[in-house]
Order: sequence, then structure tokens, then C-alpha cells
Amino acid sequence: MHTRLVLTLLSPCIAFQNIHEQHQHGHQHGRGLQHGRGKARHATKAPENSTLVSISQETVSLPVVPVVASQNLSVAQPVQGKPDENLSVVHVAYATTPDGFPGLLHSMISVARYFQGDQCHIHVIVAADHITKASEVLACFERDVAALPKVTVASLHLMPALPWDTSVMRNSKEGASRSWGHQDKLSQPTVFARFFLAEILSDLPRVLWLDVDTIVCTDVTELFQMTMTHAIAARPVKRGAVVQKEFPKWSCAKDLDQTHSFTSFNTGVMVVDLNRWRAGNFTPKLAKMAEACVTNDQPTFNIVFMDKYQHFDKSWNTYALGSTVKARTKRIGNILHWSGPVKPWSEPLKCNEPGVRVNDTDCLSAENHADYDMYAPKHECLIDTVV
Repeated sequence: MHTRLVLTLLSPCIAFQNIHEQHQHGHQHGRGLQHGRGKARHATKAPENSTLVSISQETVSLPVVPVVASQNLSVAQPVQGKPDENLSVVHVAYATTPDGFPGLLHSMISVARYFQGDQCHIHVIVAADHITKASEVLACFERDVAALPKVTVASLHLMPALPWDTSVMRNSKEGASRSWGHQDKLSQPTVFARFFLAEILSDLPRVLWLDVDTIVCTDVTELFQMTMTHAIAARPVKRGAVVQKEFPKWSCAKDLDQTHSFTSFNTGVMVVDLNRWRAGNFTPKLAKMAEACVTNDQPTFNIVFMDKYQHFDKSWNTYALGSTVKARTKRIGNILHWSGPVKPWSEPLKCNEPGVRVNDTDCLSAENHADYDMYAPKHECLIDTVV
């Protein structure tokens, strides 16, 4: 098999593109991702000849390759003031900080291994300070998917500055109570990247959003190309939720009917119709609500999109696999989602001791963890996870 790596600049992002002249499908389980607190490096040395790409005063070292005009990437072009509705290229978006890079890599690999459509383009949104580290994750991903039969593109995008101060979540009683004790993680700007997808991906008509704690177990083309009637589609979580119980004494929700019953949803897997989103001007609505409520993305989405979202089947988001209870339950679904406090890549150290996983609910069960381990990279990668 001959593989050619083409570097394409997508302002303000960088893209890795694989073009395969001969294909051989590989669905092997790998040696795994290693990450630590030291300087990030790859087990496989990069070529000595390299070029530097400048991105927002950050530099990323990438191999020198011939400039080749690619005919494989069919990015939708604007038509009459809005992006074309061509959905032949499946677009998937993530956002994270370095502590989520292990999950990001496994999730991207799972998407690529099952993909059977024309082409998949993965978009990763990170802060400018994390561009260099993120580029190493994408380089590892590129090596892993090189033998797959479908063209895969992964690009980095810069997280825009937020128009409000999320530190209030960390320093206020409201922020602590509305983030379930996880305000440090849930106040990270990239948590709110999904608010800005229509701006970051300004030339796209649609995108599939995935949290980095997801593993895809099937081709996502069907989900991405679903018939849309609303700006977003998501998995329902709680039917019969009542406003005053879900948002008790929240001043930001005071104008809502406190007795109103609605169906809440999870934001970890969403199909986003970006044209409808733009038409509804949802970005400033979400930003304003998040600031007023001193909370993270999920309550904000559920308030702004209350009774205004589309449902998809629960198999597309088997959530709560990272909770202390459901971490031990049966895991069946098209997309597995480790929402909850326990992530496969950041369990307590005791979980690695023999026999601990059997009964300790601080740890994932062996079967649960195996679902994540199946999508480790085939090549050894050393990824810096220090924020």
C-alpha cells in the first residue's frame, strides 16, 4: 500500500489528509496509548525534514510533503449566502483540553474504523495554547488509520474567546451546585465549543458533535444524514422533567413556566443542522443563558432548546457508562458514552490492582474498560495530557 500525506491549511486550522492508492482494511487492536506528565513525544521518530506552520503564534512541526491538488475532499461551498446542503462528506466535531486527549484519540479511531461512507472529516477544537500538543494526537491518529479503506481527514480549529467569564463557575456557590462538584472541568472554555460550531465551521451545513468520552461502534453516516426538522437532534434523557425541579430557584429560568413538563436531553452526542442554527441565531442565546445561569453546556442547552429539539434513538447515545452505578451495567449501543465521573483513561490508580475492578464502584468493570481499550492505536503514542 502506498500512502501519501497531504498537508492542507484551513484557516484557522490545519488538516491531515490520507490518500490511499491501494487499500487494506485493518481492524486490529493496538499496543495502546501511553500518556504522562512529561514532554509529549511519539515512539516513532518524525522525519528530519520538516516545515513549520504558524497558527495564532503557535508553531506545529509537520513532515514536508509534495503539494498535491486533492480531488477527494468535497467541502460544501456557500450557496446563496449559506452553505450547500451536500451531506456526502460526514463531518464530526470534538473539543477538549489535553487531559481529554486519550479519549479523543480512541474516539476518533473508532469513528474511522467503522466509517463506510464517501469521506469523513473530523474537526478538533482546542485552545491556541494546546495546538502543538493536539497536532501530535492527530499525527498519531493519521498513522493509525493509514491502512483503512476510506479517506479520513482530521483538522484542528482554534477555540474562540468566550464573551463571558467562566471562572465565576469555579468561584461561586451557584457554579458549584450547578456543576455537580465538577466545576473545574465543566468551566473550561472548550466545554462551550458546541455553542460556536456554526461560526467555527462556517462553511458547513451540518455536523455530528461527539464528546471525547464516546466510542463509536458503527458507521455514523446514517445518524449524520438523518432527516432534520430542528436545529439539533439528541437523545432524550428524562421524560416528564419539571422546570422548577430541574432548575430550582434559578433566576435565569424565572421567566419559564415553573410547572412546565418537558423532556430533557444529553448533549454528548448531537446532530446539528448548522443552517437552521444560524437562522435561529442560537449562539448568542446560549452564551447569554450560560452566563446568566452560571452553569455548563447541558443545563444551558436544555433551557434554550426546551421543546425545540429532535429525538433520535437511544442506541446512538448509551450514556452514563462512567457513573459509579452504570459503569457495571451491560453496554449495548451504536455509540457508547462514558458520561459521569469515571473515564477509562483517568481512573484511580487502585483500579489497576488485581481484583479491584470486580467490586469497587470507583472503577469501571473489566468488560466496560475493554470496550474502550479495543480502539487503542496500533502504534505506540506518547501524548502529553498536562493542561
